[in-house]
Amino acid sequence: ALTQTQSNGSLYMTNSAIRGLTSATTHGATLNGATGARLRLVDSEIEGCGRGGSISVQTGLGMSATGFGATEFDNVLFATNGLGGMRQETGSALYLKDTRFKLLNSRFAGNWAYGEYSNGQVFRFEGDCDGSVVSNCAFVGNYECKAGAAGGIISVSFDSDARKLAFENCTFAYNIVRRWNSGSCTDATALNV
Repeated sequence: ALTQTQSNGSLYMTNSAIRGLTSATTHGATLNGATGARLRLVDSEIEGCGRGGSISVQTGLGMSATGFGATEFDNVLFATNGLGGMRQETGSALYLKDTRFKLLNSRFAGNWAYGEYSNGQVFRFEGDCDGSVVSNCAFVGNYECKAGAAGGIISVSFDSDARKLAFENCTFAYNIVRRWNSGSCTDATALNV
């Protein structure tokens, strides 16, 4: 697993792969930046990171990044990352918090989450992500099962109503959201984003 503690140092990764991490405590990448730090991931894959279990809170098993001044993902595949059986799953493939980001030409395929309170199983962002852009991306064949009202493939939780995010020329296809009911998934619904 790749870990960066909070620092002003920038991280650039090109033609890289993070695959198959299934540890109870390890994410594919857990990165904590600061206002002056930059994160850039290009022509790379984050695939097969995930696990089941009964942990209370788990975020971004594929990649979790917080606090960077700017973050860019270009031509990145997030595939078959998953979370299961936990009480609070958020962003099985990618979790971003308090960082302005550009997500470009990337694909999210076959990612999954199920649990009592899962939120935004593929991609979750929260806090101050104002001015971020998701462009020319595909979200295909992802799956979520959660309690209560149907969830969604993408989850947003801004820290202010004034925050904005743009989706441009993206494809959403064959994503499934189901309801968690007494320990199992029932009631298939149409795509919720």
